[in-house]
Amino acid sequence: MANQQASKTQELIMNNREKINLNGVQEVLSYDNNIINLKTNYGFMEINGTDLKLSHLELTTNDIIIKGIINEIRYLEKEKGKNFFKKIFK
Repeated sequence: MANQQASKTQELIMNNREKINLNGVQEVLSYDNNIINLKTNYGFMEINGTDLKLSHLELTTNDIIIKGIINEIRYLEKEKGKNFFKKIFK
């Protein structure tokens, strides 16, 4: 896994706890106003906050912009949540 990660990058920029620009996103696993679960190049990520919104999602370039009040960002050892798009298109 270390070799796979060496060839992939991830950058997270947070502005004033109100906006996150994140690249290296492979999949949105679940999403609501308080929690967003992502699969990224470096593992599963959980973002907690208030009034969270996906303001930009570009899966061809693996970029995402999240707006709202950000309270916590953490990496998880295991996947949490279900695939967001599978739930929408069922």
